[in-house]
Parts: sequence; C-alpha cells; structure tokens
Amino acid sequence: MRILLVPSSVILLVTFVAFFFSQPVHATTWCVNPDGSGGCYSSIQAAVDAASPGDRINIAAGTYAEGVNITKDNITLSGAGQSTTSMGWLGNHSSQISISGLSLRMLDNRGTVTLSNVIVTKSGTPTIYNSGTITLTNAAILDNIGQSRPLLPILINVGTANLINVTFSSNRSSGIAQTGTMTLRNVTFRDSYSFGYPWGTAPGIVTTITNSILASNVNCGYYQGTFISQGHNLSTDNTCPLSATGDVTNTDPLLTPLVTVSGTVVCALMPGSPAIDAGDDSICPPTDQTGFPRPYGAHCDIGAYEWRPMNFNFYFYFFPFVTR
Repeated sequence: MRILLVPSSVILLVTFVAFFFSQPVHATTWCVNPDGSGGCYSSIQAAVDAASPGDRINIAAGTYAEGVNITKDNITLSGAGQSTTSMGWLGNHSSQISISGLSLRMLDNRGTVTLSNVIVTKSGTPTIYNSGTITLTNAAILDNIGQSRPLLPILINVGTANLINVTFSSNRSSGIAQTGTMTLRNVTFRDSYSFGYPWGTAPGIVTTITNSILASNVNCGYYQGTFISQGHNLSTDNTCPLSATGDVTNTDPLLTPLVTVSGTVVCALMPGSPAIDAGDDSICPPTDQTGFPRPYGAHCDIGAYEWRPMNFNFYFYFFPFVTR
C-alpha cells in the first residue's frame, strides 16, 4: 500500500480557494447625480450599463430627462424622493427589477418589476404598458393626457398587475385597458374615465378589487371580463358589479382635491367620508400610500389614504395642489 504525502502548502492553498469561492458575492452600489461628481455617473443609463445583476443604483435629486432601458436581472433603482428625483421613460425587459423614491413619465414593462413610492405623471398615453408582471405600491398616477381619438388608456395591462395603495387622478384618458389579470387593493380612482377594454371582448380577463374607491367618471361600461369584488368598495355610480359584503354604490366618497402628504400625492378623505372605517381589516395593507399606519380608528379606510385628524385649512394652505 502506497501512501501519498501532500505538502501542507498545497492543503492550505486548496482550503483557501474553496473558502474564497464559497463566500457570497457582494453587490455593488453605484451612484448617479446631475453633474457626475464624486465618482458618480451623470446618466442613469450609464450606471445601468455598468451594473451587474444584484447591484443597486442610488439616484440623487435632479431631473434626468433620458429614457432608460434595463436588460439585466435583479437591478435596484433608488431615488432621493418622489418630488426631487425625476426621470423620463423606463423600459424593462428583465426580472426582479425594483424602483423606488422617484417620479417618471412612462413605463414599458415586458419583464418583472416592483415599483414603490413613485409618481407617474405628465405623460401621454399609454403611461404604463405591462405585458409582464408589475407590482405597484404606494404610488400615484396623475395628470397624464391621452393621445389620439378616442383617447388611449392610461394603463394597458396584458400581463399580471398588482396595485396596492395607488391613487389615479386627473388623467384625461380612456382609463384602463385590462386584458390580463389585475388585483386592486386600497386603490383610489378619480377622474380617470372608463375601466375595461373598449375595443372588443378579450377572454381570460380577471380583475379582483377590494377596499377601493371608484369616483367621478370611473365606470365599468366597457368591461368584458370577470370582475370579482372581494367587498368593501365604494363607487359614485353603479356601472361596476359591486355587490359583495361592504360594497357601496351611488355614493360620494367625499375626497379632497389632490394634495401632497409625506412626499406623495393623494386624494385625502374629508371628515365624514363614508370610506372612513369601512374597509376590511383582514385585507388592508399595514400602512396607507403616505406610510401612515392602518387602521386609524375602528377599522381601516377604503382607498389609498387613511384618514386621521388634521386641520384642513392648514393642510390645504401648506400642501400645494398638483396642477399642470
């Protein structure tokens, strides 16, 4: 029997190599600012091009008019705030993309994207096109204008869309063209026109809605698919099939004009609103669109905003209206 003696230096080398390659690869954090100072990029696209899957890109306050196209998986874009960091259009063809803390004009999603604490505004339509999977949380879709005649929808969904704590308001468009699967939870629609698919029947459409407000020019007159109410929705008319527990139709939700609260834009509930304490606590998210804890009071509120006592004269005076 022959015994092979291995030098201790070889054993140490093999051990080191095995240890090195067993360690997790740490993601890189990149930075972007308007003048490219401090070792940062001046372009979001340039930072995206330099990044690898798993990396994070911090975007300083500023206006970045460029369009950005993402073709790499697992990239995070983090702005300095919805009112301070703004960018142009975003195209996504990848998975596990996270975007937060900024405003943008248009989104074309063909992959998987999660957006939180964002505002989509000042765009033509469609403002959002989704053929992949999109999750939109604590967001506002505001002041977008439909193009052509009839007006194009503000949101076209042919994939899977999950909307939580989202405000749609002051959009001049034909509303939502929904030909995929959509879940709406604590969403406020106001002045966003029709809901559905106005150009014919599309089989396989499923919309599930709960704890949401459909107000002022929002109707389901064109809807052709399966509309599932899980209850506790409030509508100003009766065009949507809302007959589950807690659903209320032909009722004014008593919404304020658009106001800015905690860096985002909402239609707040006025005192005495029938949406107050009328939500389903088992489905309500833990906070509202502004980050305020739910529930405040006996139960959570319907819509994206959780009412709390405020001096409304002070409130309107110091928080500006959103106008064009």
